[in-house]
Amino acid sequence: MLKLMIQVLVTYKKSPYQALIDYGTALYKACKTPSEQIWVGDFTDAQREWIEAAKAL
Repeated sequence: MLKLMIQVLVTYKKSPYQALIDYGTALYKACKTPSEQIWVGDFTDAQREWIEAAKAL
């Protein structure tokens, strides 16, 4: 679901925002995802750019 959210935001050219990153990180941690695997996945380059821009806020 996180990937779908990012995909929609990128498609509609929405500005990156920290709240989604915080939400996603909390979900990853609730699932006991190792820290080195948080926000790692098969995101496209555009999705990765959005994620990194949001993390930098």
